[in-house]
Amino acid sequence: MIHYICIATENKLYLPYLKQLIPNLTILGMDMKWKGYMMKPRLVNEYLKTLHKNDIVCVIDAYDVLPTKNIVNLEKKFINFCKKTPNVKMIVGSEAHYNFINKKLSNIIFTEYEGCTINAGQLIGYVKNIKYYYNYILSLPRAYFKDNYNDDQIILTKYALSLNNKNEVYIDANKEFFHVVGTKPLQQITIPNSNVCFVHAALNGLMDKFLLQHHNIHISMKDKSIIYKEHLKQLIKKNIYYFNILRKRIINVNK
Repeated sequence: MIHYICIATENKLYLPYLKQLIPNLTILGMDMKWKGYMMKPRLVNEYLKTLHKNDIVCVIDAYDVLPTKNIVNLEKKFINFCKKTPNVKMIVGSEAHYNFINKKLSNIIFTEYEGCTINAGQLIGYVKNIKYYYNYILSLPRAYFKDNYNDDQIILTKYALSLNNKNEVYIDANKEFFHVVGTKPLQQITIPNSNVCFVHAALNGLMDKFLLQHHNIHISMKDKSIIYKEHLKQLIKKNIYYFNILRKRIINVNK
């Protein structure tokens, strides 16, 4: 059995359409106060305690990730993949970049794993393995989170790099499961005809054309306006957040 999980404190951006396309989606954190990216491992870890260890769990971002029609094949695809590559414990998305500068800044902030940048907005694995990962994170001292800016993407990359068997975390650079689209901010995303099961519009890409073309879902002009304004607000917050990380790292290097 496969369980789809996301963390969301508000019903905004593309979450209403995500719920429409995945009726059995489990949403954790709704109406709670957002306390940073590390809310995810705490909430997900508690939920995993209610599931069977051999169930499959797919954890996705709530506001900018949507499934393709191929989601119906995800469970079978994942099981077959694990049979061929039994060392893999978790599959994660690969960060996409739209130019050299964006790639360079991303590598400075998040560092690379296996020559790619991990994107923590989507991951899939058996409950027992995902639980191990979140238990590991939650066992770390509080100072560790502060040093890594409470960012799950930075911490996921460090976790992958710390493993003795580097093949345990499979970064989906070939987009077999997840297509992380490196579209410029506030631009419509485009994806090729492929077998991916999820699309992640990283960098605040817009997804209304994707919804229309791939799911025949039309977003009204009023809702588009609300989404665009929220995207702009989130984009400003994200850039301030990344700027602060870069500033702190530059300060630490010069000490």
